[in-house]
Amino acid sequence: MAAAILYHHSLEQVTAHKEIVAAVTLANNIAKAMEVGKSTSGLVEFLPHWIYSLLGLDAQHFEYIVTQAKNKYLEFANLLT
Repeated sequence: MAAAILYHHSLEQVTAHKEIVAAVTLANNIAKAMEVGKSTSGLVEFLPHWIYSLLGLDAQHFEYIVTQAKNKYLEFANLLT
């Protein structure tokens, strides 16, 4: 967990726990795309392809992933209201 928090914005320094760092990096980008939460930079970042490959995903499906995540987020939020 510490590696994911420490390196999710400095991927070139990742030497261990790459899967966890990749997942946190992608999740951070999804949250930015959904405009959820606060960030020092609200810009969706270009992520290296190795992140998607490591997670078994395709970078071309990022928009679809964001749409699905947003739908699930809204579905859950509606349950709380």
